[in-house]
Amino acid sequence: MFAQFFNNWMFIIITIFTFGIQLLIVQYAGRFMSVTPITMEQNLWCTAIGFSCMPFSVLTKLVPGRWFAWIKLEEREKSADEAESGFMGTIRRQSTIARSKTNVSSRKKMQKVEITT
Repeated sequence: MFAQFFNNWMFIIITIFTFGIQLLIVQYAGRFMSVTPITMEQNLWCTAIGFSCMPFSVLTKLVPGRWFAWIKLEEREKSADEAESGFMGTIRRQSTIARSKTNVSSRKKMQKVEITT
């Protein structure tokens, strides 16, 4: 996994840049980003916790998929009620409501223009 890690300079630069930006946001963005500055020790602990995910990821990739072949998942189409009550249904409803409000307000404006002319 790490054999070619240091050959991809773009990845390394983006990772360092992301780490630096996050550090600056936490230290100096304060009220604007609703964060509280933390000490350098706390920053290092956060970094260590983040890096601890890498070995865990490697371990999970070493587990063969055939070990879980006995697990059968129920695959079926969602009903209309399930689709509407889910996350995407909520998003669709909100965008539809926003669009209908925009259409109503633009129709009212057009009616006012027609009345005045």
